[in-house]
Amino acid sequence: MLKIYSKGENATIEILGSIGESWFDEGTTLNSVKSQIENLSARNITVKISSLGGDAFEGLAIHDLLKSSKKKVTAEIIGATASAATIIAMGADKVKISENALFLVHNAWTIAQGNADDLKKQAENLETVDNRMAAIYVAKTGKSEEEVRSLMKEDKWIDSNEAKEFGFVDEITEPVKIAASVIQEINNSKELPKIKINKNEFQMTEENKSWFAEQFDAIKAQFKKEEPKAEVEPVQEETISKTEVEEQLNEINAMISELKNSNEELEKQIAEKNAEIEDLNKAVANAKATKVEASAEGNAPDGETTPDASEVTFNAMKSLVKKRRLR
Repeated sequence: MLKIYSKGENATIEILGSIGESWFDEGTTLNSVKSQIENLSARNITVKISSLGGDAFEGLAIHDLLKSSKKKVTAEIIGATASAATIIAMGADKVKISENALFLVHNAWTIAQGNADDLKKQAENLETVDNRMAAIYVAKTGKSEEEVRSLMKEDKWIDSNEAKEFGFVDEITEPVKIAASVIQEINNSKELPKIKINKNEFQMTEENKSWFAEQFDAIKAQFKKEEPKAEVEPVQEETISKTEVEEQLNEINAMISELKNSNEELEKQIAEKNAEIEDLNKAVANAKATKVEASAEGNAPDGETTPDASEVTFNAMKSLVKKRRLR
């Protein structure tokens, strides 16, 4: 199951459950992760992983996708994480692990049928996958290939301190409230660890059922101190900090101030236009008065003409326009 939360420059992708297509849930595939990352504008991505693994090929592909991303990727391992899910974590720039989390690497395995040639081909394929996974672990931990393959062959769960000491992770974090949800996921899930099942070819035997039950019991035993009380609390959601609220208020106040300044500028322009209209009215009144006086006194002096009111008005408007351009 793939979930995503995004806020500004930061985004969180949760990979919970199986890697690849699954009978029991949507599963996490290369295409689902790729489409989510491509649609993100955030520059920092946190990938929270709690998965028992699944399809090794999907895990390798998602690893390469994260490794080649131009965004800053941080992996946070929570709960029980194994197999292909650990390969995905190795693709991050930085890997963190919860103090209570468990970590498992192992050789690839599958269920096959067919003739001798078919089985030989399957064995060669498994060796190819083992080589690829071992190379990724060696690159991350700095350990020798012999040390890495020895741990993969041992096929055992290690805790957060062992994972950090070996070099799989860079930092151990305090446990968040996820232990209960991980147990609930294990209790509710019928997912089988470290395997992709072909439902058309595979039949579960009593021996298989017994083996898987033992594995789940061993995982659940690691979380006895974190048993849920009444209700399972959800994964911690992101909250808005006081600083972010203050920043948003400052942005709003800045917008209000800008609107006030714009309003004052508009009022100033309106006042100027009113003044110009008043000046025009005065010019028209003066023109009319001048015409009346000229009519009362008789003809203008020799060589001069009495200005028409429209001419005086035009000259007054021309003077105002000229003054306006000089501002």
